[in-house]
Amino acid sequence: MCRSCLLTAKNSIEDKVTGLDSGADDYLTKPFDFGELLARVRALGRRSLDPLLQELASPISRIDPVTRKRHTGRAIDSVDAQGYQLLEVLMAPVLVR
Repeated sequence: MCRSCLLTAKNSIEDKVTGLDSGADDYLTKPFDFGELLARVRALGRRSLDPLLQELASPISRIDPVTRKRHTGRAIDSVDAQGYQLLEVLMAPVLVR
């Protein structure tokens, strides 16, 4: 996985939202200061490259992102790819860091 910063002349709010929702980690519009660009690149480099490999957890269950095994109390079951993507969204506010 790699980090990305969009450098573009498109500066409307809709363009920015679309760019970020499409997977960009940052969005910088022209004209931009080169110092700001370098600072943003350094900030991207400080971010963890594996946020999706962190365990998803809630008060009642946890999910291993590598094996996609869900642990709820004594029960352990597998989660398919689509189910895991849904759980990532639903459990995002309680990601274990």
